[in-house]
Amino acid sequence: MKKYPKISAVLVTYNGEKTIEDCLRLFFEQTYPKDKIEMIVADGGSTDKTLEIIKDYQKKYPKVIKL
Repeated sequence: MKKYPKISAVLVTYNGEKTIEDCLRLFFEQTYPKDKIEMIVADGGSTDKTLEIIKDYQKKYPKVIKL
């Protein structure tokens, strides 16, 4: 069995509701083991539905996404 290193991805966003869901979906479609990844999301005070979308994904992947 392959050993995978733990990796972190940092996503910075502001009012990205038009693109954030595609970004998150594509990230989680990767075949890399979910227990070896973390996504750190920094939001710049979005006023659209960006945070709502991120929080929905955070419910699906609570150990992966850190907002």
